[in-house]
Amino acid sequence: IRTPQESFSVDRSIEPTLMELKERELRSTNVLLFGITESEKTEEHERACEERETVKRLFAKMNITLSETAKIFRLGREASGKRRPIKVILSTREEALRALKNRKILEEAQANIYMKSDQTEAQRKYLKNVLADLEKQKSEGKSNLIIKYIKGIPKIVEKNLKN
Repeated sequence: IRTPQESFSVDRSIEPTLMELKERELRSTNVLLFGITESEKTEEHERACEERETVKRLFAKMNITLSETAKIFRLGREASGKRRPIKVILSTREEALRALKNRKILEEAQANIYMKSDQTEAQRKYLKNVLADLEKQKSEGKSNLIIKYIKGIPKIVEKNLKN
């Protein structure tokens, strides 16, 4: 039989995991766009409107209509010569998944512009480790390996060769 203090300490040990799951859920409706030129407008409102129109055009190339409820903003501080990423918060997870599935259309149509999912720090670290492992295996002569997302988790798998 556990005392209330012991039960509480056990529950607190899963708190970081619960926080990570909540953070992933919050980010699941977001996509990040990289490589989009910063607006030259000086007024914040004009800049925001111009960037919304730019994002709308990019989404239209992927056959996606951007809803008026979508939130669009730049991440980070302005710095001359740098292109800050744009965070797009969509209404549903399905919209974000559709955009991510169609991102190849965007990346082929617009050189130097690419899209990624909004990942937590833990997800980025995990992916970095998987990429390092993939490079290590390739340097050891295993050339037919790729990273594939299985149930949302990046895994190293053998490339399917289509005849």
